[in-house]
This record gives sequence, structure tokens and C-alpha cells, in this order.
Amino acid sequence: MNITIFTPTFNRANKLPVLYESLCRQTYVDFQWLIVDDGSTDNTEQVVGAWINESIIKIKYYKQPNGGKMRAHNAGAVLCDTKYFVCVDSDDYLTDDAIEVMEKAIPEVDSDGTKSGIILRKYLSDDDNKLYDCGRKYITLHDLYASGFRGETTLLFKTSILRKYPFPVIDGEKFVTEGSAYDLIDQEYKYLFISKPITICEYNPDGYTLNLLKLYRNNPCGYVNYYYQAWQLFGSQVAKQHAYMYTFFIKDKKTRKEYRKKDFDFKTKVFGYLRYLKKIYITKR
Repeated sequence: MNITIFTPTFNRANKLPVLYESLCRQTYVDFQWLIVDDGSTDNTEQVVGAWINESIIKIKYYKQPNGGKMRAHNAGAVLCDTKYFVCVDSDDYLTDDAIEVMEKAIPEVDSDGTKSGIILRKYLSDDDNKLYDCGRKYITLHDLYASGFRGETTLLFKTSILRKYPFPVIDGEKFVTEGSAYDLIDQEYKYLFISKPITICEYNPDGYTLNLLKLYRNNPCGYVNYYYQAWQLFGSQVAKQHAYMYTFFIKDKKTRKEYRKKDFDFKTKVFGYLRYLKKIYITKR
């Protein structure tokens, strides 16, 4: 067995059946599903328990106190006992041949210490499923987007690399953007890129921008650290301005003061503040 499908979940008992059914339809069946329940208060445990008893696919279930997706993801990487790990969110599902596609591609990266895994595509259920040619067989995630790619990806990782680069954890916050770890992985490794969608997702647009504003306000330090790191790694002045912008969302004055001791020049502060005003305006429209 090579692949673990990992799903972090919180109160998604009503969403998980679609993913489960897609896993039961897989054309390649030698895989396992690892679910880390991030403190759900609904009937997720009972729903998953019934599936475990069905024994159609191999399922491992672990429940932890609510701490946010990054803590659940870090726990999943530690609990995973296969060489490869792919995160599939609780409101997404897989094409019937998804695991077969990944299994067939693994030999192209398996013995290469410079490759972290495989980039595949994710698409909305109403997308037209067009292929994308980035011009390279192996590429970093950052360079893929720099080449003009738009949309979301599904990433199959060597589990050892995710353990080497866990998501940062900040006291009092429950969210960090995935780029916080992925940008660091890009400094050392490349992925095999396959322009085939294997994950299908459906977004509910209702309240999406309001949820974004809530994320900013509840997790500002994570955003500051991510954008500041992006400036350090890639030299992006826009990223540096975003880092300063998110300091305005830090409620604790002492913490805000500490974060503003970072290397923010006057121009960055001015444009960062303007970006903050724009962000508030857009999310409140």
C-alpha cells in the first residue's frame, strides 16, 4: 500500500458521504482513508464508525480536540503509515480513477530525492476541465502559478517531506494558509505535474467573503508570518505590504507592536495600510 487519503474534518457528517462513496468507487483499491476529526460535535464519529464496520475500504479514524486544520494536518502526517499522503477535504470528492492515476505516476518520483511528489488538479463541478500546459514536466508549486496557472491543485506528497515541513502552529489561532509550508518545500523540491483533475469540489458562495474577513480577524499572526516569509523567499514587495496589512487585524496591542518590529519600511507601511482599507471595503460590500 502506497497511498493514504487524508481528510481533516469538523462537523461535516453531512458532507463526508459523498467523499466516502467516491472512495468506494475507486478503480485501484489498495489504499487507506485516514480521517482526523478536529473535535466535531455532530455525529461524525457514528457515521465513520458505520463505514468502518462495512469494511468496504480501509479506514482509520482519529479524534482530537478542536485546533484547526493545520493541527489536524500535522497530526495526519504523523499518524500516516504509508509512503504517500494526499489531503482531500471533507466537502470534496475524487474521480473514480484518482488513486489509479496517482499510483501509475509514483514511479516517476519515487526514487528521486529532489522530488516531493505530484501536482494534480482540482476543479469545480461545473468547470470545463481544460488541460493546462506549464511547459515543464517537473516544477515547483510557486513556479506553476507564476507560469499562468489558475485554479486549485491536489498534492500527493511523500509523507516524510510533510513531517519535515509541518504547518506552523500559533497559540490562539486555528488557521494558517497552506503556502506557509508549501513555499518552504518549494525551496528544496519539485513536483511532477499532471494536468488531470482528480478532485472535484463544490463551493457554496453564500457568505464566502464574510468568512474570509472572519479568518483574517481570527488568525492575523499566521497571515503576517506567511506573507513576510513570502517576501523573504521571493522578494515580493506586494507580499511585504500584505504582511504589514494583516498587523491591523491583530487585536492584542502588545502582540501587534511585536509583529510591527519586523523589517517594515515607510513605503510598506503606507501601502499596507491602504491595502487594509481596501480589504475591509471589499469584504463588507
